[in-house]
Amino acid sequence: KAQTSAYFMMFTFAKSTTIDDVLLTRLQGGGFEVMGVLDGGQSAQKWSPHKALIKKGARLRRETLPNNGKLHHKLLVLDDRTVIGGSFNYTGPANRYNDENLFLVRNADVAAFFKAEVKRVFESPTLSAAF
Repeated sequence: KAQTSAYFMMFTFAKSTTIDDVLLTRLQGGGFEVMGVLDGGQSAQKWSPHKALIKKGARLRRETLPNNGKLHHKLLVLDDRTVIGGSFNYTGPANRYNDENLFLVRNADVAAFFKAEVKRVFESPTLSAAF
């Protein structure tokens, strides 16, 4: 239901969750900003939707953590006021089979904190790189 923006850092983000369809629809309508960082290994998989999202105007990068580290976030900030997080990986199997948790906080101050963290990792040449 986001209307203006989606900022995220996600370990796994697959085409099978419909979140990519929603983001693509919002990007096509114009006036919607998408910025995100994805785990380098997971986003290299053929099922990663990053190519389609970038083609529609999303600003996405892949993590480049040292020592084979993983970007293990499951964080989504919508419209500068809603934060979604938890253990949930944005994949079909996580949605259908796993025992996951998810929380939602509607608070502009909390959203600003996590949006700043997404931007920090996105803008860091040592933590992320272009696809």
